[in-house]
Amino acid sequence: MREGGDAIGVLAWSDFSGWSAAVGVPVKTIEAAATKAVSVTALGLIAAIACAVIGALILSTRILRALEGVRASAALLTECKAPPVIETDIAEVSEIHQTLHHVGNVLEQTEAARTRHLSEAQSARAVAEAQNKAKDQFLAMLGHELRNPLAAISAGTTLLQFATDSSGNNKAVVDAISRQTDHLNALVDDLLDATRVMTGKLELKLAVVDLGHAARSSLDALMARGIAKDSTVKCDISSVFIKADRTRLDQMLTNLLENAFKYTERGGAIAVMVAEEDSRAIFQVSDNGVGIDSLVLPKLFDVFVQGPVTNRSKGGLGIGLAIVRALAELHGAQVTATSAGAGKGATFGLEFPLVGAYTEPSFVRNAQLPNQPCKKILVIEDNADIRNLTCQLLETLGHEVIAAADGATGILRAEQEGPSVALVDIDLPDTSGHNIARHLRANPATSGIRLFALTGYGQESDREAALESGFERHFTKPLGIEELGHALEQ
Repeated sequence: MREGGDAIGVLAWSDFSGWSAAVGVPVKTIEAAATKAVSVTALGLIAAIACAVIGALILSTRILRALEGVRASAALLTECKAPPVIETDIAEVSEIHQTLHHVGNVLEQTEAARTRHLSEAQSARAVAEAQNKAKDQFLAMLGHELRNPLAAISAGTTLLQFATDSSGNNKAVVDAISRQTDHLNALVDDLLDATRVMTGKLELKLAVVDLGHAARSSLDALMARGIAKDSTVKCDISSVFIKADRTRLDQMLTNLLENAFKYTERGGAIAVMVAEEDSRAIFQVSDNGVGIDSLVLPKLFDVFVQGPVTNRSKGGLGIGLAIVRALAELHGAQVTATSAGAGKGATFGLEFPLVGAYTEPSFVRNAQLPNQPCKKILVIEDNADIRNLTCQLLETLGHEVIAAADGATGILRAEQEGPSVALVDIDLPDTSGHNIARHLRANPATSGIRLFALTGYGQESDREAALESGFERHFTKPLGIEELGHALEQ
């Protein structure tokens, strides 16, 4: 340009006039306009981006706030509470709140039902535990109340046996009373054993025993009681050795044998077998009696289940087979029962793990009373019949006897007369036998007395309490003459 500086020019030529025209614009002017346009465009773009960012922030804040509400509602679900319905500008989030509210209502109802059922279950459990405790207390009291008269009857029967002429008619009467007393005592033991066995409170004293010898002893005892006199008994008994608690083994065998006689009519046949099969010791008793109905067979070993008894004089409580099964399980054995049906007899069996050959010590079921020197014995018993008959029995056996009807008198007589042995009832009117034992043990003048607890309470906890209080032995009523004799001898 004339003034200096570059310009952008446009030249045009006219054919009509022959003139040419030129227009020039300074470069700075053109660039200033372009710069302004670009700047405006850039500012507009920046403003648009800023608006977008601000809008995104606003929208994201609303979404986050809505999601926070969803999170809070979900947290209420973990507490089984129904969250409130929250309306938001976001339709999807509002729908989620409505769904959570519905789910919360369902959970509230479910939790209420669960809480109610749990409360009912806890109440039922508390009632069951209370009833079970009451049952145990009742059985303990029942055993005590039944064993007190049994003790008097047993002592009186023993005295009558000493006084009765062996050739007289009275002997048969006394023997019958003695057998029925033993039977009644066995029923009481079964009743109390059922609770101990079913609750797992029974401890076994295992030793190697001859299953065949035990079966013969149990069968001989039943025959001595006259139970087997109306039946034909066939035996195929071999000596096989097992590990078992001898007392509980006798209980199982006697129960199964007695059942066979009970459910077999007069003139029936009983077969008893003991053998070794496939490294197992097998006891089996079969009869041709009333049999077992197919409906009864599956639940035969449940408590209080019995088949039809042909002779109620031989009846029981319906717990014997349940005790047999529980005792068999404690021994690692199996008990089985089979029958072709009603009227076709039945077969019961026991299978024990076998042990190797063993020479078992001789076992005498009805041991004779050992010879022993005279002892001064203190009897503390509040039941007059039991006290008087026990004293008479001990005097008949040649002992010097001191009697006391309550704890205070018993302690006084022990201190004054110095007996060598004291038979102490646990349940006395003025104190317990445990307190008497502690008192006598604490006194140097009486600490050497041999203390025997004689009580109607026969559970394991009763025995442990007696030993802890200072007694050397714990006997349940009625106390047999052989058991008493051996205790005095020891």
